[in-house]
Parts: sequence; structure tokens; C-alpha cells
Amino acid sequence: AGFAYTTRSKKTRSSVWTATNAQILAAGRPLPTYADFALDRPFLGEMTLGYNFRYHSEARLEAYMQDLIKAGIALPIDQTDNYFNVTEEILAAYSMATFNFDWGNLVVGLRGEQTPNTGQSFYTIGGVRVLTEVTSDDVIFYPSAHLTWYVRDDVKVRIGLTTGAARPEFTTIRPNFSINDAAKTISGGNPNAQPERAVGVDAYVEWYIQPQGYFSAGVFHKQLSDVLFTQIEPFGITTLDAPGFERSTYAFSSVQNAGDGQVTGFELTYNQFAEPFVEAIKAPEWLGGFGVRATATWTESEVTVPETFAIVNGVRTSTHPERKTGLPGASDFLYNLSLVYEKYGLSARAAYQFRKAWQNGIGTYLIVNGVSVPDGNGDNYWDDDAELDISIRYEINRNVTVTFDATNVLDEAGIRYGDPRFVGTSRLEWE
Repeated sequence: AGFAYTTRSKKTRSSVWTATNAQILAAGRPLPTYADFALDRPFLGEMTLGYNFRYHSEARLEAYMQDLIKAGIALPIDQTDNYFNVTEEILAAYSMATFNFDWGNLVVGLRGEQTPNTGQSFYTIGGVRVLTEVTSDDVIFYPSAHLTWYVRDDVKVRIGLTTGAARPEFTTIRPNFSINDAAKTISGGNPNAQPERAVGVDAYVEWYIQPQGYFSAGVFHKQLSDVLFTQIEPFGITTLDAPGFERSTYAFSSVQNAGDGQVTGFELTYNQFAEPFVEAIKAPEWLGGFGVRATATWTESEVTVPETFAIVNGVRTSTHPERKTGLPGASDFLYNLSLVYEKYGLSARAAYQFRKAWQNGIGTYLIVNGVSVPDGNGDNYWDDDAELDISIRYEINRNVTVTFDATNVLDEAGIRYGDPRFVGTSRLEWE
């Protein structure tokens, strides 16, 4: 049993100066041109762009602005709308118990966490700019249980139940807003955003091959809830209204707990060194350092994307119904195959990984003439990816080790693309 305390904070402050053409000309100075800051440097990448552009010198641009500030031409503008200070505290208590039996053991545990959050930002109340503080407080329990059954001395069955959560980022729970009066939109944080939650169960059979080796096979399932998505609704608060700006009717975009999902899979693992076979056939001893490590995983995943909305004439209007798509980051199939050598202070590995195309991010869609079409590229994906990596370690003595690493030795390209139903073969590719 034990306790833990953690505190984290993030503060964002920005300072901005601006100078208009009129201010620069009124000071008797010529207007700058892009040539004043451009660099005559060729494109540093390898992909074919189909267009030309020039890099700019950050140092020249900064020196120019510093000169305008020093001369009193560039003036500061209010940036308190972008200020926030968020603090998160985690007070945790946890306990674990192990029960041993002739046939195996059972490990159970429980972790409880209280997470108070405090956020500060500026608001205009009654025409006065004041620093406002909001608070939230969550209590979450994470139970777990792991059962191990000794089928034989060299065979074990493991069954596990786990729970977990992923907390929103600080930028998500910040209590401030950014206002765009031209577009009639407001974006900002959601101090009441809850952690994304997961409950998982898995079952594995493990065979400890004698005299040396390992094989396992298992299935797993994870259920997700309170998944965070960006939602749009009328702002509905009159505090930020001003003459000529009815901001309570603006479209308010913030991250909210609005979806769920799941991932189910099957996994195989095999590790084996040649040493016992080399000894059995009395082959040269150095051959015993070779080994193979292999894993393969098949998964099916799904996440529910909530209904999306837009603000039309001040009314929250549905733009797309709820839909289902793949869980970002989950491939249907992937495998790793490694050839290793470990002997005489040398540890070398050549690892080949193949990963079937997977969804990288969730895009937005609209209903147009009764048909679902992407707003932009829609959902985006990584294409099938294969990579060979090499790693070598040699221990000269107890104090000195020489290392060498090479990644993507076969120079495979990384390919990303939008929703293939609409984008077709149009892809962004780089090496």
C-alpha cells in the first residue's frame, strides 16, 4: 500500500507588437519588402513540390521588428485573451495483494486518484478586465486483477483485467477563449473535460521452451469511453458581448467527452537462440550466439465519432450524423522479425517490421445533397510501412561500450493520404 502526490502547472503568456503601413510611413521609413528578409537558398528537401518558394531569415525579421519597437513605431497590443495558468494536482492511494496457491497466484490491486484542477484566465466583466479562476475536481478508481495458472512447470496461463485513463492536455482544460468577430467563432478550453477511460481484458498462454526459448499466444480486448472530440455549439454566454458583437450566438468550438471505441486483437510471440541446438550437434561454439525474435499482431478496432454541428443563423445545426471509423494508430496487422547475435560481448540485431496501413487521424465530414463527403481530406492514413533497422553494441570492457545504429536501411518512403474513397491515389510522400 502507498500514497503518491504529483503537481504540474502550465502558464502561457504572449507579448505582441504590431506596426501598420501607415505607422511606418508616418515615421519617414520605407515599407519593407519580402526581399529584405528572403534567403537565396535552394529547397532543402528531396520531394518534388511543383512550385518554388524562398526561405526567410528569422534573424533579419526579428532585428527589423526590434528596431521598430525601439523607435516607438511598433506598438504592443492586448494579449490577455491568450493568457492561461493551469495547475493539476494528483493525490493517489494504492494497494496490492498477492495470493499464492499450489496451482498459481492471483494479484489484485486498486488505485484511487483525486485530481483537482485550477485554471486562471482573463475575462471582461462589466467592462473591466479581471483575472478569473475556475476549478474542477475528479475522483477515479482503477481496479486490476491478474491470474496466473501453472499448467505445467514450463507452461503458464495468464488472465488480466486492467483499467486506465488518459487525462486531457492542459491546452484542452484551459479556461480562456479566442474570439474571431469576423468569422463569428469562439474557440477555447473546457475545464470540465474528463479523462478518456479504458477497461481491458487479456488472456495469454506462455510456453517456456526447455532448455531455452519462449513462445506465447494471446487475445486482448479494450473498451474505451469518454473519448475526447472537438464539438461545436452556440457560445450561449453573454459575458463577452459588446456593442455590435452578440458573441453569445457565436459558434463555440471546444473539446468534449463525446465518443467511445474498442480494440480487439490476437498476438503471437516467439524467441529462440541456437545455443541448445549447437550444443546438441557439437557445432562451433560461436554459432550459439545466433537467435530469432518474432511477433505478430492482428487487431480490429472501432471508434464512434459523435454527431457534428455548425452554427447557422445562430442555430446549432447538424452537419453530419454519428459515424464509426477505425481507432487512430491501430493497424489491422503488423509483425516484427529480428535476427540477433549475443556472445563474446557483442550484441547485434537486424529487425524488420511490417505494418499494414493504419488510420492516423480523424477528419471532419459534411452531408452534401444527402451524401457524406470529407471537409478537406477527411480521415487521414499512413500507407503500408516496412522498415529494416540495425543495432550493434560491443562491450570492450566494463567501462567502455561502442554502439552503432542505422534506421530505415532499405530507405523505404513514408506515404500518407486522405480518405481513399475521395482522394484516390493523391498522396503525400517523402523519404
